[in-house]
This record gives sequence, structure tokens and C-alpha cells, in this order.
Amino acid sequence: MRRAAIDNYFKTPEFLAERKQEHAEIQSEIRGVERVIEWIYERGEEYPGEISMHLSDLDELRTREWFAGGLVSIIETGKMPPGKRYPGHTGQVTDLMIERARAYPIARLIEVKRGNRTHCISPEHDDRNPSMDIRNNFCYCYACGFQADSIKAYQVLHGCTFPEAVRALNQ
Repeated sequence: MRRAAIDNYFKTPEFLAERKQEHAEIQSEIRGVERVIEWIYERGEEYPGEISMHLSDLDELRTREWFAGGLVSIIETGKMPPGKRYPGHTGQVTDLMIERARAYPIARLIEVKRGNRTHCISPEHDDRNPSMDIRNNFCYCYACGFQADSIKAYQVLHGCTFPEAVRALNQ
């Protein structure tokens, strides 16, 4: 008898409304953490220590959002929404991995000249004088127009693919 009462509760409009509210709250938290991460990027942090905590929070929130959204969809339609993948699946490059790779300090990848942390030589061409600037973890060469974030710079320096660069920068 008790099992039937529990099963019936999961089918009530109140339960669905609670799950939708929970899903909406998680989505709001995700947007807040994403704004904090954007602000840290704009501030131009050199070391990703502060950002890694927020990226971990974001990963946890996205996992919770996946489960909450899936539950709402199952209650409403009886199945998972098409194309909705679990965010922590293995073997693939995840959004969190990409964000962590982009947060990797580009100054650690490219040799900096003149003691100034923003002037360096472009990996795209032979150059004797520093013609590339690094600002907000993004580089731009004034001589050749090369521009890159940490992932692209790693790809150019090591001749690897995007997924290989993301995985390497996450180690």
C-alpha cells in the first residue's frame, strides 16, 4: 500500500512543479557562476587558481541541471529530451575541460621577452623583436595578425588537434 502512495506522489502536479522550480533555480545558479567566470577572465587573472574553484562549481551545477531537466522531461513526456547528453561523459572533451584549458595562463606557453609579461615573439613567424602582446589571457601579434587563446596557441606550438590541446592543458 505504501509503495502505491509513493508512486502516485511522483505523478502529481505538485511534484512536477517542485522539479520545474528546482530546475529553474539550478539554471539561475549556472548563469551566476558563468558571469563570475566571465568577470575573472575580463580581469585578466594570470593564474587559474581562483577560476578553477568556479569551474568545478559550474561542472557540478551542470550535472545537477542535466538530472533535474531529464527528470522533468521524463515526467512530462516519458522520455529524455533528444540530444541531451550527460555533461560528465567519458572519452569526450567537455565544456568544463575547454573552459579550464582556456583559463591556462598563455604566458606559460609562449616565451616572454624583455622581462615584460606582455611582450613576446609570435610562434607563427620568425621575429627578432617581440611583436606580440598578451592581455586577458589572449595573444595578438601586430606583425602578422596572429591571435589565439591558450588552446590555439598550444595547437600551433605543438602541432596537435583541438581535443589533444584541451586534454594536454587540463593535465
